[in-house]
Amino acid sequence: GCTANDLQTHVVPCPVSKLGHIIGKSGSNIKKLEKENGCLIGIDKVKSEIHLQGNEVSIAKAVKEIEGIVLSIEEQYKIDRAVHSVLFAKRMSQFNIIQKNHPNVDFDFSKESLVIKLRGKQEYVDLAKESLSEMNVKMGLESITASGREVAVVVGKSGCTINRLIDTYDVSIEVKASKTKTAGDEDESTITISGYEHQVDGALQEIKNILFQNESIQTSILLSSMTRNKLLANSGEHIKALQKDINTACQPGMSTVRFEDVAKEDRDLPSLLTLTSARMHIDKAESILNERIDAYNSTVITMQIDSELIPVVIGPKGAMIKSLKKLGGPGSDIDIEKLTGIIKIMSNDNEMRNKVKNAIDKIVDENQILKVPVLKSMFSLIYGPSGKAKDLRSKIEKSNVFMRPDDIDTTIVLRGSIENITSSAEDIRQFTESNQTVELVYSADYDSLFTRRNSVLHKIGKEHDVRASVDKNRNVITLRGCKKSIQAVQNEINKMMFGGEGYIVERLFVPISVLGKVIGKQGKNITKYESENKPVIVNLNRLTNCISIHGPAQEAMSCRGMVIKDLSQTDVNEEIKIESDAFDKLSKPGTIGKITMGAPVQVKLSETHIRLRGSFCDVQATLSQ
Repeated sequence: GCTANDLQTHVVPCPVSKLGHIIGKSGSNIKKLEKENGCLIGIDKVKSEIHLQGNEVSIAKAVKEIEGIVLSIEEQYKIDRAVHSVLFAKRMSQFNIIQKNHPNVDFDFSKESLVIKLRGKQEYVDLAKESLSEMNVKMGLESITASGREVAVVVGKSGCTINRLIDTYDVSIEVKASKTKTAGDEDESTITISGYEHQVDGALQEIKNILFQNESIQTSILLSSMTRNKLLANSGEHIKALQKDINTACQPGMSTVRFEDVAKEDRDLPSLLTLTSARMHIDKAESILNERIDAYNSTVITMQIDSELIPVVIGPKGAMIKSLKKLGGPGSDIDIEKLTGIIKIMSNDNEMRNKVKNAIDKIVDENQILKVPVLKSMFSLIYGPSGKAKDLRSKIEKSNVFMRPDDIDTTIVLRGSIENITSSAEDIRQFTESNQTVELVYSADYDSLFTRRNSVLHKIGKEHDVRASVDKNRNVITLRGCKKSIQAVQNEINKMMFGGEGYIVERLFVPISVLGKVIGKQGKNITKYESENKPVIVNLNRLTNCISIHGPAQEAMSCRGMVIKDLSQTDVNEEIKIESDAFDKLSKPGTIGKITMGAPVQVKLSETHIRLRGSFCDVQATLSQ
C-alpha cells in the first residue's frame, strides 16, 4: 500500500490485439501483474487503454512489464519429438530450466503438438529459440519393440524400474501399444527413449541388458515315469512346492516347472520336465530343480534283470507288480523299463525299498533264463506226439521249469531255478543227441531192398538202436538216433548198397520168362537164397529184370551159384523171329542137329519163327549157335 500523497495514476495505450495477453486466461495475467508490482490495473477496452494506480515505483515497474507485453512478438517454433519428450519428462524439469533462463518469454505448448508458441520482445524470443535449437542438436531418440511381458519388466512394479531409468539417465521414456495386431499374435509395444544422446545410449543399453537378463530361457530334463508320478501325486503337490521354492529363491512369478503332455498309453515311458525362467535366474533355478530331483533319486534303488523276466515281475494282469508296490508301503512306486530290464524302486523307507528288492531278487532266482540251442528240425520232434517227447516235456514241467521255443526256432528257452533249468537243459541235450536226424537219398534200383517187410534197414536200425523210415515217393531214408549210431547205420547201408569192407554186390540179369520161377511163389526162392546164405540180401529190380545179391563175398558168391543153378534147371520156351534166308539155311537136313549138338532141346521151325524148348542153359547155348 501507499499514502494518499503518494498515490498516482497512469494510462498506457495498448493495441486491441494485445489486451488479451495483458488480461490472461480468466484474468490470470493481470492478477499476476498486480500482485508482483503492488498496484491496481484496469482495462478500458473501448479506448484500448490500461489504467494503473499506485505509487511511483510500483507504477514504473508495472509499466515496464506491460510495455514488454505490448511490444512483444509471437512466433511458432517447431521442435524435435525427442526435445518435446524431454521437456515433458521428469515433471517438466527441463522446461522449467529453460523457462527460468528466459523469464521474459512466454512459452505456450502441449503434449499433442511439436510446435511451441513464443511471446516476448524480439531479442528475448531469439535467445529462447537459440536455447531450443541447441537442444535439437544435442538430443537423441531411440525406439525398441517389446512384448507385453518385456514391457512389464522394463516398467517394473508400480513403475519403479522405468522411473529409476528416467532419473538415472535424465531421459524421457514413453511406452505405446502397437496399433497393428493380428489374431493370435502376442501383444507388442514400442518403447521410445528421448534425451541427450549419451544419456539415451546409456538408458538404451541398460534396457537391452534388462531384457536380456529377463529373457525366458528353457531347459529340460528327461525323467522316469516314476519320478513324474511322484511330482504329480496329490494333485501336483510336489511340483507346486518345487515351483514355489524356485520362485521364492529367484523372483516371484518368473519361473515355471511343467511336464510335457503325455498320452495315456505312454504314461509308463520317460517324459520331459521343462523349467522356464529368466536368464538371470536360470542357473539358480536349475540348481534347485536338480537338487530336488537328486533328493527323489536318493530314495530309489536301481537294479537290472534279464528283460525276458519282466513279464514275470509284472505278473498276469499286473498282479505281481501290484503286490510288490503294496509291499513297499504307502507312497512307494516301481518303474520298469521293459526293453532294458532296468527296475527302479522308490520309497522313503530304506527298509521297505530293500524288502521289495529282495522280493524281486527271489523272483529272478526262481526264474533264471537258460537258452538251449536246438536244430530247427528237432522242434517238431520235441513238441510232437511221440511218447519219449511227452515224457521229456512232462519231466521238465514237474521240475517247475517253464519251457518254450524262441521266436525263430533256434533255441528252447527254459525258465526256473538255476538247478532245475540246468538239469532240464541236460535232459533236452540228451534227447536231441539221441534223436539226431539224417536223411539219405537212395537209387530207385534199391527200392525193394529198403521197403519190403522186415527189410535190412529195420534189422540194421534195430541192431544200432536207430529208428529208420523210408519215403518211397522221394527215395529218402530218414534215420533218427544218436550221432554215433546213425553213422554206424549209414556205413552199413552204404556197404550193403555198394559193397566194401568184405561185402560185394553181384548182379544177374534174368529173362522175364524165367523171372517168376527164380523168385518162386510169394518170393519163396529168394527167401531160400537169403536163409541159406545169411546175411545175404537178394534184391529184385523188376524194371530191369536184374537180381542183385548183397552180402559178404563168400556168402554172396554161394548165393549167386544157387541162383545160376536154379536158372540152369528151369525149363523155358524161347521164340525167335527169323528172315527167309535164315529159314532156308535152317530147313536143310542135318542143320538143326548140328546146332543143338545133341542137347535135349526141342526145336520147331516155321518160315517166320524158330521155337526152342528145354532147360534154361541148353536153350541159351542153342541160341548162341
